Amino acid sequence: MSEDFNKVKNEEANLPAEQVGYWQSFEELYNNSEFVKIHRDEFKEGVSESPNTSGMSPLSRRKFLALLGASAALAGTACSDYRDKGEIIPYNKKPEEITLGVPNYYASTCNACPNACGILIKTREGRPIKIDGNPDHPVSKGKICAQGQASIMNLYDPDRLKNPKKKIGNRSADYDWKNANNEIVSALEKSGDKEIAIISHKIISPTTKKVLDDFITKYPTAKIYSYEAFDNSVRNAAWKKCYGSGEYPAIKWNQANIILSLDGDFLGESNNKVENARLFAEGRDVINKKFNRLYVVEGNLTITGMNSDYRLRLRPDLQLNFVLSLADELNKRGANIPLKSAANTLEKFAKENNLDQKTLKVLVSDLLNNKGKSFIYAGDHLPEDVHLAINLLNNSLGNENIYNYESSMSNILPLNNQDDLMKLTSKMMNGEIATVIHLNSNPAYHFLPEFNYTEALEKVQNVISLIELENESSELSNYVLPINNQLESWGDAKTRVGFYSLQQPVIAPLYETRQAEAILLTWISDDPNTYDDTIYHKYLMSNWEKNIYPSLSSKLEFKRFWYGALHDGVVIHDEKSTTLGSFNKNVSSEINSSPTSNEFSLQIKESYSLRDGIQRLPKI
Repeated sequence: MSEDFNKVKNEEANLPAEQVGYWQSFEELYNNSEFVKIHRDEFKEGVSESPNTSGMSPLSRRKFLALLGASAALAGTACSDYRDKGEIIPYNKKPEEITLGVPNYYASTCNACPNACGILIKTREGRPIKIDGNPDHPVSKGKICAQGQASIMNLYDPDRLKNPKKKIGNRSADYDWKNANNEIVSALEKSGDKEIAIISHKIISPTTKKVLDDFITKYPTAKIYSYEAFDNSVRNAAWKKCYGSGEYPAIKWNQANIILSLDGDFLGESNNKVENARLFAEGRDVINKKFNRLYVVEGNLTITGMNSDYRLRLRPDLQLNFVLSLADELNKRGANIPLKSAANTLEKFAKENNLDQKTLKVLVSDLLNNKGKSFIYAGDHLPEDVHLAINLLNNSLGNENIYNYESSMSNILPLNNQDDLMKLTSKMMNGEIATVIHLNSNPAYHFLPEFNYTEALEKVQNVISLIELENESSELSNYVLPINNQLESWGDAKTRVGFYSLQQPVIAPLYETRQAEAILLTWISDDPNTYDDTIYHKYLMSNWEKNIYPSLSSKLEFKRFWYGALHDGVVIHDEKSTTLGSFNKNVSSEINSSPTSNEFSLQIKESYSLRDGIQRLPKI
């Protein structure tokens, strides 16, 4: 095209001046220009003409896209279950401690499991948004597990019970607190000689224990049954046989150079795993050239096994035979462990079960070369004989100094054993139980099928559930009463000697819920309609002022002491811990090797995420 244009331009340059004019319009240029004439057929007809806008829509593209986006947003909103949260009203008088955009932190105690770790709750403008560990807590020391962090979601769970319910016929209907309390108190007073059974999880609060004691004073036939789906009752029973009294103590994992774990997931299971993980990590300080060695013998892959230096696979039912074979090999190399001779030598046992003999030889040498600096640990689910043998090995190898007696366990209310719970269901079947109260528990889900708890519950006239979320037990209850979340509740806890931890609410109850202890206090009072939101707060402060504060030898008057304790979240005081008694070596006569079996071996473990199932969504 540029060559043609230059040709026309050169032709016009050779014309006489009178033939070269100036075009008056675009039409003249278009019709007379040699350049346009040459390229007139280059474009399709009508392309250069102005478009006809008479038939077009008056709606512009920009306006169309804007309306399309608005209609999509309105459609999406219309299809959702929107809950009106009311109007946003500015502060009439802003609280002094709140600065908009700046978070506030409150110390409290986590109730996600019986360990009761210290926590710091982060709030913004009165709303809890995050849970972290409290650095001032002497056990957890600023650490917290994933379950504790995730527990904040329970506060905002849309499935939380919002008001009381009563079973009318075959359906559960909304009810009111006044009538529910009057009817329940009337039923409790008419119990006569029949038992009132209160079923709860482990009680770790001294003040909750006092509420239960007061309840028994008011209703003498009442009895408390506490349980946990996974507990250390077998370990404690073996400890009592070995040392006469007390509970299995905490362990100084950071002082052990050699650790042997037999199906004991001390880094993963909920029993004190926050402290265990911290202390174990202190024993792996590469910078200071301090590095422990971990041997794990287990059947199922665990967090502890994944962190081990040497891991051997072995069925849980063969752990006792392994311990006996290990003790036999230690005795052959100079140890003095008073155990019966094993059925197999360690070498033969290793060949039969495909265990690496080289690793076992290193293990035996490490245990012998680190007497007093090694530790052997067994899982809670293993039989009592295994724990007896482990206690005997630790005693013979001088490993008792690894036990932490300065921070021994505190037991507010011992757990009931399987026999007690079997007797409870038998009483229910025989009509000896007038009322069953599920105190934030779900025995219909947790109890063994052999208990026939669901069938036994049908024989009880009054069944009451105090819970946050509906579950299998509440489905079978006459009354279902909603309780406060842990972030809406007052409380205290004592899990170790030497300190208490406190729990305080950081938000007012979101629904028509009440604290479980406050509900029991209402039933104890002469008039169940005198309830107010401060009833348990006052009771808690009164119990501390009369029963706990005098034993702390504090130089502050009670109010100043109380506010300081709430600020810190913990109260540390001097308290004598139990001392280790002499070891009863006669327990060795009770230990016998277990018969081998070719059948399957089933091991039921606690889930890392769901625990014993309490974190799951119930199917009811």
